[in-house]
Amino acid sequence: MWTFPAAGASRRRGRDNRARARRVPQRLKMNSQRLSPTLGVEIVGFDARELSDDDFGQIHEYLVEGAGVLVLRDQTLEPEQHIAFSRKFGDLFGEAEPLQNTVTRYLHPDHPQIFRVSNKEADGQP
Repeated sequence: MWTFPAAGASRRRGRDNRARARRVPQRLKMNSQRLSPTLGVEIVGFDARELSDDDFGQIHEYLVEGAGVLVLRDQTLEPEQHIAFSRKFGDLFGEAEPLQNTVTRYLHPDHPQIFRVSNKEADGQP
């Protein structure tokens, strides 16, 4: 189930955070935890390859209602499965020309729809 920071964890924005928490879907059977009072949620305990439309709708609603960032741990996806899951959110980055040439080094070499985010480099590649 969704978990939230303790009431008043952010004194300045505590009231806003509690109001946001009331709007978040409570039906998911996955484990999750807020990454911070104002940004992001980590979700574990589901398989992105077999996500139902209802479950995806709940995840998307949570993203829109205030999380902003989703961390999905322990997923083992083939590139095609990753792309299929990501397309549920909308158009993908690699399906149009990049806005800047500097980002092309972060695109998966065989699947430019996958943008690699990493702080580790090997042979000059992320």
